[in-house]
Amino acid sequence: VYVGPTNKVIALTFDDGPEPGNTEQILAILAQNNVKATFFQVGSHLQAYPDLGRSVRNAGHAIGNHTWAHLEAPTSSVDEVQKTKDAIASIYGGPTALFRPPFGNFENGVVNAALDLDDAVIMWSVDPKDWDMPGTTAIVNTVLSGATPGGIVLLHDGGGDRSQTIAALPQIIAGLRSQGYTFLTVPELLNLGASITASDLTPPALTITTPGVSLTYRSLTATGTVTDVDSGVARVEASVQRFGDGLYWNGTAWNSAAEAFPAQLSANNWNVPLTFLPDGGYRLDVAATDKVGNVSRTQSREFWLDNVAPVVAITAPTTGSTVSSLATATGTASDAIGLNQVTTALMRNSDGLWWNGTTWTSAYAEVKATLTGNNWSVTIPSLTSNTYTFWAQSVDHIGNRSDWAKSIFTYSATVTAKR
Repeated sequence: VYVGPTNKVIALTFDDGPEPGNTEQILAILAQNNVKATFFQVGSHLQAYPDLGRSVRNAGHAIGNHTWAHLEAPTSSVDEVQKTKDAIASIYGGPTALFRPPFGNFENGVVNAALDLDDAVIMWSVDPKDWDMPGTTAIVNTVLSGATPGGIVLLHDGGGDRSQTIAALPQIIAGLRSQGYTFLTVPELLNLGASITASDLTPPALTITTPGVSLTYRSLTATGTVTDVDSGVARVEASVQRFGDGLYWNGTAWNSAAEAFPAQLSANNWNVPLTFLPDGGYRLDVAATDKVGNVSRTQSREFWLDNVAPVVAITAPTTGSTVSSLATATGTASDAIGLNQVTTALMRNSDGLWWNGTTWTSAYAEVKATLTGNNWSVTIPSLTSNTYTFWAQSVDHIGNRSDWAKSIFTYSATVTAKR
């Protein structure tokens, strides 16, 4: 269900409870701030802690069905929904018509089972991923930046350590109130909804245009397309992980936890400026969410950024040397991202002619060297006694060029070997 009132109302929802330790603290914070919320409860947890469950309902909060065992692939989807529905009716003295699928999964049968029971399937519009423990500040910032009129915020009171959620909750409430929001339960929100859609089970379609597959760039703005025919696109989010240490960019620093940041939307196009990234290799993940909470399949691309020029050195001929034989010039080259080629130039100093690979010419000419790993070589023509200048330059895959390495040497067929 997506709710679309235009006035600034919002619903806080809590999944996976009731759970001792977490649920009591969340109830206390809500009571202190005079906020009513909606709790989507796991049936087996409710059976284990019925008194804790009753304390949620007795405090005036709404109750929803979150299946019996919170399984991603249940053996019987109907039993997962019906058994919890029965437990709620027994413990609370009445049924609920609200249902939320674990993991937001629309494909394992539980959503269809709930719809067959005429339940409203409730998703969310803001997900700070508090279950992943991204940090109190990250939870607060995601909720406050993602809040919209009629929004539904996904949080958790069960399923593990919820200390960050508990610490974030007072700040979330204060921050949303400072933005002008009023808190409602989901049933209250539904009564205000200008648009309620329970039949849209199709996620958005998202593509990545740039970066291309395994390409290297000097600077990059990621781009792509996104469409959603039924409900419309709510947002596109991206995350960037760097190779090597596996850390993620959170907008200001590198972090061990994956964090998504919003893309810019314009009609059916999205973009994410990545010009702030330093040189290196990265993985970009992008996903879209529609206005009923369906999430697209994550699209991924690996790419490299490279603004550092390669380096090149000449091993032979050495500058200042006099040689009587020189069939091949050799050297080394390297680049952190990867070399594309090494280019050489040979000039005869007496007349300023250039070797073009076939003959001597007055026009400047370059000859491509053979590159093997970090070593390069190029064939030198038969030389006459003279002084020559030899240059070498390396080029990486993005087109960054090294400075020219230079060697001035003398060729003499009569050079005397040292004894």
